[in-house]
Amino acid sequence: MTLSSVATTIPSRALLFAILLCTLPFCFFAESTPTKVDVKFSNALSDNVDFAVFWRSHEGELLPATKWIPQGQFEIVETYSGHHFFAYDKSMSYFKEFMIPEPESNGGTVIEFPVHELRKAQPVARFINSLDSGTIEIFWKNIKTNEEVKVSPEIKQGEWFDVETHQGHKFVAKTPDGEILKVFDVQAAPGDRQEFTVGERTKATFFNKMGQNIRLFWINSVTGRGIAVSDLIGGGASHTVYTSPGHKFAAYDENENQILEFTVTAHFGDHEEFYIQEL
Repeated sequence: MTLSSVATTIPSRALLFAILLCTLPFCFFAESTPTKVDVKFSNALSDNVDFAVFWRSHEGELLPATKWIPQGQFEIVETYSGHHFFAYDKSMSYFKEFMIPEPESNGGTVIEFPVHELRKAQPVARFINSLDSGTIEIFWKNIKTNEEVKVSPEIKQGEWFDVETHQGHKFVAKTPDGEILKVFDVQAAPGDRQEFTVGERTKATFFNKMGQNIRLFWINSVTGRGIAVSDLIGGGASHTVYTSPGHKFAAYDENENQILEFTVTAHFGDHEEFYIQEL
């Protein structure tokens, strides 16, 4: 392949922060005692293309670890096992990812990484489980056939999962029982990462379009009893609550007569509006 060469200096850290941070789907949670090692990155590309190696910090920032390495040359970096590095060409469009392994017990402390090819950077979607409890699963949805393909393991509370994808792709987050929690559309450009959070509370806003005061109640699905979640809402006013998909609400007048009942259908993190008016 022919790679374009643009800037001749290593890009700034601000730009690097927005560069693609992951390639294949990985979860980065495992922790172990790191071993100090030397890593030899050598340019074995068939094309006459320079690349530089960047270290990804724990904060996710890419920091330069080497100067530009010409074809046939190498650089040695002192680092630790478990660290992540990326080789990028000068256009920052083609890359290769490395995770430093533990050195072999009977070998030396120099680990060699000859770079034979760089590949085109793609958008990465990161799915974060922020639910109060429970796991989630991520499915890619074919927008032409509506077929859904599972692309993640169960993601535990507080963890995340990265998926290499394409701009415009659609994903669905579900519980292990198949309940849809949220739908996502990838807007990230090639080389960027977009984060999606599952577990943000759903927001519901109720607009009073009647000429009288009303009060809003949440309906307990187990007991059927209503619990007031608002003071009196005047005509033309509104009230917003944070809730969950499937929750039911009812609007009552001042004489405690039920006017309307509503069921929240929005997914976690979404916003739904309800209008209380004469039928």
